[in-house]
Amino acid sequence: MAAVTINGKSVEGTEGETILDLATSAEIYIPTLCNHPQLPAFGGCRMCLVQVEGMKSYVPACSTPVKDGMIIHTDTKELKRLRHNILELILSEHPSACIVCEDRELCFRYHKEPTKAGKMTGCRFCPNREQCDLYEIAQYLGIEDIRVEIEYKNIPVKKDDYFIDRDYNLCVLCGRCVRECSEVRGVSAIEFTKRGHEALVGTAFDKPLIESACI
Repeated sequence: MAAVTINGKSVEGTEGETILDLATSAEIYIPTLCNHPQLPAFGGCRMCLVQVEGMKSYVPACSTPVKDGMIIHTDTKELKRLRHNILELILSEHPSACIVCEDRELCFRYHKEPTKAGKMTGCRFCPNREQCDLYEIAQYLGIEDIRVEIEYKNIPVKKDDYFIDRDYNLCVLCGRCVRECSEVRGVSAIEFTKRGHEALVGTAFDKPLIESACI
């Protein structure tokens, strides 16, 4: 067993489990975009950084194992500032009217009919509006505006596959789909392509999914 302290709260866990798993079981919220219960730790989004007393730098809660006696802080002013900046950078390339608009809740209340827009232009037309990790974290961090320069990708929606439309303007490159396909399904039909601002999740040689190993 490992006795640790998270935000002043004494919590008992098992040595080797991650800080994120222990915090979640203790109902202590740590934001994350790339973590998923079915997948091993990835540490890509950097949203789950926490402070552990005695360590020189912040560590990702999703991949840092618990040790007996740890004193952990998850919601300090500096951590919130770092997460705020990281999410703003993510949103600078993502349609954000659905996330920072002050009228969002009214839209949800009065515009509930299904929509079939070819491209996401606001909260009414977002296919993920009922369950959105980005929105939940933005609310937690209190993001009401984006202070950095906005540079949307404006990529045409790919509709060349029979079953799946791919709108890369909504993708935040969390990598969950790539890892699920590779590590859980064992298929590796999709992967990260290109680098930096041009990075996308796609198939080898940009083939349609039906011509890849996708099942």
